[in-house]
Amino acid sequence: AEGKIYVRLKKVKENDWELSVGCSLPGKWILHWGVSYVGDTGSEWDQPPEDMRPPGSLAIKDYAIETPLEKLSEGDSFHEVTINLNLESSVAALNFVLKDEETGAWYQHKGRDFKVPLLDDVPDDGNLIGAKKGFELLSLEYLGALGKLSNIIVKQGKSSSGSTKERKGLEEFYEEMPISKHVSGDNSVSVTARKCPETSKNIVSIETDLPGDVTVHWGVCKNGSKKWEIPAEPYPEETFLFKNKALRTRLQRKDSGDGSFGLFSLDEKLEGLCFVLKLNENTWLNNRGEDFYVPFLTSTSLPVETEAAQVSGKTPKTNQEVSESGFTDEIITEIRNLAIDISSHKNQKTNVKEVHINILQEIEKLAAEAYSIFRSTTPTFTPEKEVGYDGWRLDFVRGFWGGYVKDYMDASKPYFAVGEYWDSLSYTYGEMDYNQDAHRQRIVDWINATSGAAGAFDVTTKGILHAALQKCEYWRLSDPKGKPPGVVGWWPSRAVTFIENHDTGSTQGHWRFPGGKEMQGYAYILTHPGTPAVFFDHIYSDYRSEIASLLSLRNRQKLHCRSEVNIVKSERDVYAAIIDEKVAMKIGPGHYEPPSGSQNWSVAVEGRDYKVWETS
Repeated sequence: AEGKIYVRLKKVKENDWELSVGCSLPGKWILHWGVSYVGDTGSEWDQPPEDMRPPGSLAIKDYAIETPLEKLSEGDSFHEVTINLNLESSVAALNFVLKDEETGAWYQHKGRDFKVPLLDDVPDDGNLIGAKKGFELLSLEYLGALGKLSNIIVKQGKSSSGSTKERKGLEEFYEEMPISKHVSGDNSVSVTARKCPETSKNIVSIETDLPGDVTVHWGVCKNGSKKWEIPAEPYPEETFLFKNKALRTRLQRKDSGDGSFGLFSLDEKLEGLCFVLKLNENTWLNNRGEDFYVPFLTSTSLPVETEAAQVSGKTPKTNQEVSESGFTDEIITEIRNLAIDISSHKNQKTNVKEVHINILQEIEKLAAEAYSIFRSTTPTFTPEKEVGYDGWRLDFVRGFWGGYVKDYMDASKPYFAVGEYWDSLSYTYGEMDYNQDAHRQRIVDWINATSGAAGAFDVTTKGILHAALQKCEYWRLSDPKGKPPGVVGWWPSRAVTFIENHDTGSTQGHWRFPGGKEMQGYAYILTHPGTPAVFFDHIYSDYRSEIASLLSLRNRQKLHCRSEVNIVKSERDVYAAIIDEKVAMKIGPGHYEPPSGSQNWSVAVEGRDYKVWETS
């Protein structure tokens, strides 16, 4: 979706100015902003004076303010926030970025913070708004869920000098900048395959409600493989050969304009159709990373061309041995013939209720016979020994008191046990609270009720990692006492850390970890105390080698569930910690290097926005 961000500086009356920031796209927009004072250097932000903060503003630590944009009117997609400027203060410039709470995306100006100068001599880093006349429209860089903001160092104090500095050249302005936003939508693809009774050809229908032009990139399969091959002609309309490897067919638009469809008639000897959908040059749709595959009906499942008069006769048995599959095929054929007989009697428009009942009874007998054959040919297995277990994974223990779990643990004596205590984290106005002590306390209470006989999944840590990585708020990864903010910070030996499981990821996807940030999550849990759990899907993904390297490091340096963590950095764009004085790690786009000294650090594993060192 495309729209615009606009910035307007307006003089209300003498020495009374307003700065308005708005957006024309629908969303849950937040202005993340701060100010620069006279004498400030670098890219540091500070919080503005109290009287400059609009209603509904929330303080983010001591360096920024977040203010929600409000709809201008009901039914209007425009959102706006207005800040009353205090020109009597020593504020030299106002800095901001725009955040969309719905997608977690940050929007910047040329990869940097927007900066509105309120003094003449504010340094121009190429990101000033309204400071020059006749400049071209600016473009915004969409940075995804973790916009890489400029580094911020939290100041301890604010400059009070320069409050009387003249604000020469401060003039009204209005600037617009284009903005694009990725909007998710649900669409469907419906595929139907059948055999044509007249020609025995495979008829495949593909329908979709995807907007715009949709092209099917396809091939056929035979000889027991899913290798793409090009079938013989004829092809559907608007079909083109692609590099002698596949065919491309443009789907026809529906008369209603709501989606498109295509019909494919293919040889009866083929075994299936493989395809992917192409929307434009850069957008392809497949089936969870694989080609769509449509298997065709086999010849044994074709309708039998039999006259109604032949229905009642049974195939005579011979003295030769007949296979069990032959019996079942025979029964299936007779059931189909009986169904054809019912249709035949209906067409005669006679009173044939009694005939129908007799035929249906015959079908029931044949079905029972087929089931009997199935039962007699299904192998049964007698175990030679008992099936054992190593531990328990207890589902939804929030509804089951830990004291009962303790009884089970005492009786079964597992090597390991973990409960899934799923609970909602704390939020204020849609923003995750920094303090999640109440959330982790409820999990710890359940573990305590088991007398520590079972651990629990550290849902608190997963939730905080979501917010920290998605919104570039790595300061969340240290609690007020400088400890990890999840269960792992209070009871590490009973905390099972994870970033994804079968409910949150995979095909269900109820609470997916921020996309592209998974290895940052693993760099955290595989170097920290607690018992880390690696998601099965990730082991067989592109992350396999990086996860293996982190696991090897954890084993090599003998990190364990009670390892000591020293958090050395938890700022907006970087988190860093040293574990057991043997492993140092950092996640986030910001900079960190372990201190040089008596220890000799060497890089063990590194990847996108994470790095891990070990002592040699």
